[in-house]
Amino acid sequence: MQQPDRGQYKKSPIVDLFLRSCLGKLIIIAVITGIILLIAKFTVPSTGKMQQEMNDDIKQCIEECQAKDADASDDLVRNAMSIFTHSDSIADDGSMDTFHKHNRIEYYRHTFYHTAYLFNNVIPNGKRVGIGIFGVVIPTLDYKDFIMRMAPMRKDYNQRIIKNEFSIDVDPEQDPDFGDTYNTYQ
Repeated sequence: MQQPDRGQYKKSPIVDLFLRSCLGKLIIIAVITGIILLIAKFTVPSTGKMQQEMNDDIKQCIEECQAKDADASDDLVRNAMSIFTHSDSIADDGSMDTFHKHNRIEYYRHTFYHTAYLFNNVIPNGKRVGIGIFGVVIPTLDYKDFIMRMAPMRKDYNQRIIKNEFSIDVDPEQDPDFGDTYNTYQ
């Protein structure tokens, strides 16, 4: 008996068989991942670049967030835009000095990326506020995590923290008890 389709099927080359096999696909994925990791290793930002970019991003965050209360979407947009922008070269009003007085940023270099952590009295274990990968520093700053001023909450031992009695007719500069409370909570 003769088959009518004899000779129409060709044998596939070994390369095509390899690319279609599961082992071939795994090897291709491993090679691509290795190339990406190699590029990431050689493009990790230096500690100096991380410090410079994070200081710039912190300055932008302080300038933008002092006047308004930001929510998560505002933080996301501000952090994304601060990758591409730099803070104004206006004379500093001392806000960065205040920031560095009460907060500390530490930088850690890893094999494929660089991280920045914020430490202060509220966050003693630290919170990641930036990551550097592929030569780009990506901030994850939140103004609510910064300590920008510190004042005593009480005048004497065992005094209530928040006073409910305020006199509207009294000038804050004339009444020392009202003035201290007024200045503490502004």
